[in-house]
Amino acid sequence: MSKEALTVSRMNCWNTCQRKCLYAYDYGIRAEQDSEALVFGTAFHKAMEARAKGADAQHAFEAALATAEKWDEFVVAKLQATIWAYFTVYEEDLIVRMEPEMEFAYPIAGSRTFEARGKIDGIAHLADGRVALVEHKTTSDPIEDATASYWARLRLNFQLCRYVLGARSLGKKIDTVVYDVFHKPGISPKDAVKDVDENGIPIVLDAEGNRCIKRDGTPKKSADAAKGERYATHPETPEEYCERLRADMAARPGFYFQRREVAVTDGQLEAFALAEMQMARQMLSVRADAREAARRGLPEQAAFMQAVGSMTCPYCEYESVCMAGGLIEQGTVPNGFKFTGATPELDNK
Repeated sequence: MSKEALTVSRMNCWNTCQRKCLYAYDYGIRAEQDSEALVFGTAFHKAMEARAKGADAQHAFEAALATAEKWDEFVVAKLQATIWAYFTVYEEDLIVRMEPEMEFAYPIAGSRTFEARGKIDGIAHLADGRVALVEHKTTSDPIEDATASYWARLRLNFQLCRYVLGARSLGKKIDTVVYDVFHKPGISPKDAVKDVDENGIPIVLDAEGNRCIKRDGTPKKSADAAKGERYATHPETPEEYCERLRADMAARPGFYFQRREVAVTDGQLEAFALAEMQMARQMLSVRADAREAARRGLPEQAAFMQAVGSMTCPYCEYESVCMAGGLIEQGTVPNGFKFTGATPELDNK
C-alpha cells in the first residue's frame, strides 16, 4: 500500500487552516480557476526548467506558455518580458551546469501513513566547484536589500530543510542552497498612451479633434488644456506593455532579480525531521476525531479547525463556501471547483 505524500505545500496548508487542508489534500478539490499569481509562478518555474535543459529565451518562453490553456494577453506580455530579462541578467552565469527538476521521496520517522515527497527546482554545479540546491521563487516583497524580512523568512522556511533532505535521499551532496528570486512587477498596463507620429512627436488635438499646427507649420508638441487641447491617446497594447517592462527590468535589474546563498545546519535538519513527525501525528489524530464526530452524528469536517480571520479567509479559495456556512463533501465537486487529486504540484509534469 502506497503512503500519502506529505509535501511542503500540504504542511503549509495544514498550518494555515486544517479545513482548507482537508478540502485540498484529503478531498483533492480546488478552485476551477487558478489565481494569476499561481499561473505566473508555475509558468516561470517551467521556463527555468527549460533553461536548465539548455533552452534559449524563446524556447523557455514557449515552454512557459504550455502550462496553461488560456492566457490573458497582458500576463503573456509580463511573462515574456520577465524571461527575456532573466536570460539577459544571467547571461554570464556562475552556474556551469544545472540538473533540472527532480522528484524525491523518503520515509518520515515513525509514520506508516505518510512519506515526505517533493520536487527540487534544480541542482547546480557552480563555477567554484560547489554543488548548490537551487530554489526559484517569485514574490511581490522587496528583495534588493539583503536585510529585508523576505530573506529572513526564507531562511526559516522549512521547505529549505525538506529539499536538502530530499537531495540527500537522492544521493546528492549539497554544499550550499541558492535562492533565485524574481520580484514580480507592480507596473500595470496603462489606460492611455500618447499617440506619436512617424517622427516620434506626440499628436496634440484641438477641441474639434484636429491636429494642432503652429503658425510655422510644425505640429504642436504640448497640449494647452485651457484651449481645449488634448493628446491623442490609445490603451497600451500588450506589445507596448512588454517593452515598457523590459526597459524597467534592464534599468533596475537588482530590483527584480536576486540570488542569495542560505546555509542549512544539521541542527535545523534534525528539528525539521521532528516537525515532520509531529505534523503527521497531528493529521492522524484529527482524522480519529473526525471518525468520532461522525459516530456522534456530526459532519467529519467539524473536527478540522477553521482558521477564520482577515489574514487567511480573503486569500482562501474556499472562502465563499465557509462564509455561507456550507461544507464541501468528499466526492462532491461544487460549482466553481474541480477535482485535482491530492498533489497536483507533483502530478503535473
